[in-house]
Amino acid sequence: MLDTSVITKWYYKKDEEDLYNSSIIYDILESKKYIFFAPDLLIYELLNIYRIKLELDDPRISKIISELYDFTIIYSNNDKIILVYLLNFYNKHADKE
Repeated sequence: MLDTSVITKWYYKKDEEDLYNSSIIYDILESKKYIFFAPDLLIYELLNIYRIKLELDDPRISKIISELYDFTIIYSNNDKIILVYLLNFYNKHADKE
């Protein structure tokens, strides 16, 4: 489950801590080998954070949002959807071990 604080660090590094771990998650997501989940409000939370970052202008923020939608992220406000997906995923891959 992706968190807004982690994603914020991908695009705005000034005065941020723990950038290394955040960048690892970004690299994994960028590989498109995994599916990540995020709360449906994540994009709104990011917009709220980025609007006060003067270094990030509107075109840059728009590019960030587009990239996030291009990643393999399932945005959901429904824990049931996430749990059913994870159950199916684990069952499918348990047979291969």
